[in-house]
Amino acid sequence: MKRIYLDNSATTKVDDRVAKTVYEYMTEKFGNASSAHSFGQEAKYALDNSREKIAKVINAGVNEVFFTSGGTEADNWAVKGIAALCLDHNNPVHIITSAYEHSAVYDMFLDSSVTLIFQYCHLSDTIYNYAIKPYLEEFVHSRFYDTDFLF
Repeated sequence: MKRIYLDNSATTKVDDRVAKTVYEYMTEKFGNASSAHSFGQEAKYALDNSREKIAKVINAGVNEVFFTSGGTEADNWAVKGIAALCLDHNNPVHIITSAYEHSAVYDMFLDSSVTLIFQYCHLSDTIYNYAIKPYLEEFVHSRFYDTDFLF
């Protein structure tokens, strides 16, 4: 019986070409990309070259491409980065998410000054109209006094 993997949102099989290249760098061309020695410089060149290729494919700047160890690190980096940009020590930051979000997103707020607001909605239009839009309207109105430009 053929097995079918259906959890690609958690992890996806690596393309054989990618696996071969990664294996090569893990076993033969390894090095700390931050080091000045030849092993490190070879690793740095590979990372920089990969970053340039990816940036070109997705029409991004090289400085906009980051590599993480996985989804949890990426979730934490993205959400905490946005929260840090918005954090005003006089006013709380509110992050809106659904109860269906991965635990990596909401676990990071257990010991944080950021409030995580859970919305228990099921349909995308319902989530926007009844959960997100009122918070956005309140946020924008309290700061800009005009919400028409967003909605």
